[in-house]
Amino acid sequence: MLAHYVLMIALLFALLSHFMPRDVNAFDHKRKGERNQGTPSEAGHAKRKTNHRLDERLRGAFFARRYDLSAMIARGFYETGLRPAYPPNLSCPKANSFFGETTRGNGTLRSQRFYAGRHGGMDIPARDIPIIAVANGEVVEKSVGEGIGGIRVVLRHSPEDTGLDRWTFTEYKHLAQDSHLALNARVEKGQPVGMAGNTGTTSGRAYGPDGHYHLHLSAWYNATGKIIHTRRALVPDDGYWLDPLALMLGAPLASDALRHLSDTEKKVRFAYMTEDGNTHPVGAKVVWPFVCR
Repeated sequence: MLAHYVLMIALLFALLSHFMPRDVNAFDHKRKGERNQGTPSEAGHAKRKTNHRLDERLRGAFFARRYDLSAMIARGFYETGLRPAYPPNLSCPKANSFFGETTRGNGTLRSQRFYAGRHGGMDIPARDIPIIAVANGEVVEKSVGEGIGGIRVVLRHSPEDTGLDRWTFTEYKHLAQDSHLALNARVEKGQPVGMAGNTGTTSGRAYGPDGHYHLHLSAWYNATGKIIHTRRALVPDDGYWLDPLALMLGAPLASDALRHLSDTEKKVRFAYMTEDGNTHPVGAKVVWPFVCR
């Protein structure tokens, strides 16, 4: 009889625990990977902000599947026309798909299921070579990825890190394996963040079972450096989309201002690093995400 009561009590506790609220952050950590827990930046005091009831305008602008085109446009998510001008006499991995475009690097149309078919970054084909941090910063998220982004790392850059008047964020997708960088670690410009791979690309029809080996570089900016974590995504609090080439151009950052630049001004002569560890030009704070040889 005693054994019967013990069994009944155990079943009751199991039933109750099933319906008790779970630790959402722990659930996200397991599903999405490691995330910044609010450690202040060495360059400021921008902290993590958790808000699972995200403002609908931000949700529509930053959620790939639950997008709202008007919200995307309001947050700068559209083509600017910026293009890289590569340094002469050097070999730099070259981009073949740019911010806001509706086609992939192979010329096929992007899926309307994600961001209304618009590209949320810049693609640079590369395989098993180091991707480097474009500027000094700190690791605010790492994830193994279950979707089209694959393995990824997100860095946060203070105004002191970039020389810009806004906080910026860079996201490095499709890494070959989990990054060696620790969450909250400070990262120096030019420091490897991972190896270029094809994670997240092997299940689609565009490139077949071999996928597409490349870096997808996304960028965002805001005034505070604060970030919002939801179950689905990391979002810059009151943030805006940023053409990655605008980060290398320096100013302006807003897509509308970039769109109205002249054709000559839209050619971005970016800074870069060489195999000897030197930055060209000397003193540049933001560089191309691969070493140029």
